[in-house]
Amino acid sequence: MRFLDALIAKLGQKFKGVTRRYSISEWNGYAGHFEPAVIEQLKANANVQSVDSDCCRKSLVQQKKASWGLQYISHKKKSTDGLYIYDKSAGEKTWAYVVDTGILTSHKEFEGRASLGYNAEKGTKFIDKVGHGTFVAGIVGGQTYGVAKKCNLIAVKVFDTISSTDSILLDGYTWAVNDIVKKKRQGKAVINVSVGSAYKDGAMDGAVDMAFKKGITTVVAAGNDGKDASEVSPAGAKGAFTVSAADENYVTARGSNTGASVAMFAPGVRITSAFKTGKKATATKSGTSFAAPFVAGLVVYLKAMKPLPNADRTKKELLRIALPSLIKDPNGSANMFAYNGNGA
Repeated sequence: MRFLDALIAKLGQKFKGVTRRYSISEWNGYAGHFEPAVIEQLKANANVQSVDSDCCRKSLVQQKKASWGLQYISHKKKSTDGLYIYDKSAGEKTWAYVVDTGILTSHKEFEGRASLGYNAEKGTKFIDKVGHGTFVAGIVGGQTYGVAKKCNLIAVKVFDTISSTDSILLDGYTWAVNDIVKKKRQGKAVINVSVGSAYKDGAMDGAVDMAFKKGITTVVAAGNDGKDASEVSPAGAKGAFTVSAADENYVTARGSNTGASVAMFAPGVRITSAFKTGKKATATKSGTSFAAPFVAGLVVYLKAMKPLPNADRTKKELLRIALPSLIKDPNGSANMFAYNGNGA
């Protein structure tokens, strides 16, 4: 302590200096705000064990009997303990735009956090006839099956049945982008597009790329045709964060698109979530459509915890904390598995 006081007196101190002092027997420590020159002198002193930044500590919550997907994205290794471990902020005050078949907003999983945003299927009722969108939304932010359990879910309907058109998808997607920009939500929002195609669509890819430039993260399903994801849209768009599916053994799900456009793998086999047939209904499904929302949920989960103001910063953070080299057959994809970074 005397060394530090003398050092500050010698070098001067514009910042606060020592703000807290600690002592346990012969162990002594302190916290404060110091000049860079003071910090460098401390690091060079043989009597100083360590000099560390004052970092934030997280208050973690455990969900028992969680789905295998939630367990896996909150553990560094294969988990069978039944726990989903996550920060209590859980995506609070964030927005996930689900571009899909709509959402059964009255479902118990959503606790009143789901709302109807925009219906691009003109002349149809703004309801989820198929169940795909409700299922996806449940993975993003359902109270039981969701990654970000406190996020707001916004339905953007682009399918009334199991098929739609490029123009309708583009209409719904651009509405979501413009709504985020208008409300300045880039740092607190994500768009999930669990929509596949068998071909490239320059207009859709261009929209996703422009959204990225505007700071918006778009999480896209890789597709389920067993082909190179770069050959289809919007999975092949440069601005997309494209996700493929894996099973409990870290094996790529059968039929999943892979390749250089895939940024990450997430749980996508035997996934349980909310369904459209009732307020408490569930279903179990497989596919990259259901891997993508795990990552979309992670996006808003992370945005609730730290400043991630744009798509580039968000992408880097997702990849920084992701678990490498777990997928046994990445087939040219980035060998990264989704992880929430809680340390378990």
